[in-house]
Amino acid sequence: MGLGRRRDGLIIFGFALALAGVAWLVGFSTAYRTVPPGPPVPSDVEAPKNFSLYGEVWSLVNREFYGERPAPRNITYKAIEGMVGALDDPYAAFVDSEEAESGSARFLPQIVHSMGAWVEPVRQGILVVSVLPDSPASEAGLVPGDVILGIDRESIAGLAPSEVHELLEGEEGTTVELIVRTEEQMPRAVEITRAGTDVPAVEVRRPEPSVGYIRITNLDPGEVEELDAALRELDTDELEAVVIDLRDNPGGDLDTALQVAGRFMEGTVWVETDGDGTRRERTADASGAPDFDLPDTVLVLVNSGTAGAAEMLAAALRSNVGARLIGEQTFGKGTIQAIRPLSDSSLVRLTVGTWSTPAGEQVDGEGLSPDVVVEGADAQLRAALKAAVAERAGTKTAGG
Repeated sequence: MGLGRRRDGLIIFGFALALAGVAWLVGFSTAYRTVPPGPPVPSDVEAPKNFSLYGEVWSLVNREFYGERPAPRNITYKAIEGMVGALDDPYAAFVDSEEAESGSARFLPQIVHSMGAWVEPVRQGILVVSVLPDSPASEAGLVPGDVILGIDRESIAGLAPSEVHELLEGEEGTTVELIVRTEEQMPRAVEITRAGTDVPAVEVRRPEPSVGYIRITNLDPGEVEELDAALRELDTDELEAVVIDLRDNPGGDLDTALQVAGRFMEGTVWVETDGDGTRRERTADASGAPDFDLPDTVLVLVNSGTAGAAEMLAAALRSNVGARLIGEQTFGKGTIQAIRPLSDSSLVRLTVGTWSTPAGEQVDGEGLSPDVVVEGADAQLRAALKAAVAERAGTKTAGG
């Protein structure tokens, strides 16, 4: 037993040494926009003075390298990876054209169904954005903000996102051992026994005759149609309050966030600031929205897995329709990334700006503070239903 513990300790310590010097950042998550290829590089944008060194090394490799030469494309890709990796941007990443064209390269969060966790690739590894309650990942102690470094005692460095996702998924009943790290802590081992996890994108029901419940689990493109269909099913007759559940929503696509917001509100959803200081208000998009009458009482459930674009949505509902947030402090991510395709269909993701709430609140590294703090998933829903009844009666209290 002592030898086994020493061996595990050495494995974890090895991962720590391999990642020494890497800058880790609290507040990962997702608020992404996909943009078309950019215009030609302006004439006033010059290459670095020492950029000719690349040509010198290329010449040396072609003239003098003894071993088998890599394909020129692979050399170029590795150079791009080095350039992107040199940025002080944990979200910066490059995916080659083969991975991108296969459709398996996804910078937006993906659900690992057999674990019950939303994950996305970042420069240092695979970020755990949110963990579903009562899931295998939750029971094993995985938490939002963990970064996966290794799977089954093998480093994931250099693997494509699709390869990592395939390693994480598995048959029900099998186990997987992850090496993960949280913030500046030492890496630790987490063993997860996989199980099936059902994660509907949208859930609508009426827990009380006069209260509607709408759960939105992510903000991926395409989910708006499912939300619209669900809203049409939710009879608004005698509906006096609505609970919008954004807990464990990892965020996602910005245009989708604007469309979802447009189903419930008008006006500014967030204010973004680009690298040159330009500020722009992003407004709700109600195009194609069904006829849905939002009641006066709106309550939004949030927790530590409410991240990125989901935080934008929660803050906008509080600012524009007077929604009250119930639950826990949210993830806290206030930067925006752009996913830009290159001329050969490869992809680059970069941080391009920051965002603030319509009220001017900054959330990066802090998160949104709920109006009513409640811990525990069941207690949070009970508090929301109690608040709905109380507000209908003309009071403003909520309890666990």
